[in-house]
Amino acid sequence: MSHSNVTAGASDEEIDELELLKLEQLAELWKVSKRTVEVLVSTGELTSTKIGWNRRVSRRDALAYQQRDTAAAS
Repeated sequence: MSHSNVTAGASDEEIDELELLKLEQLAELWKVSKRTVEVLVSTGELTSTKIGWNRRVSRRDALAYQQRDTAAAS
């Protein structure tokens, strides 16, 4: 399946939400350690997908976690 088939008819915003981030990338975006992200994934607080030997987090799931975390802190 080609990338164009997956994203056919999708808006730029929808494509961004489907983007899969490496744990390292997410840690950089959030300005936390990779270990912090690994703990969130291992405890199930942050949903991830295993691709081969590696874990990935969708941008959508990362944003959803941030929103839950922000709401809980309020």
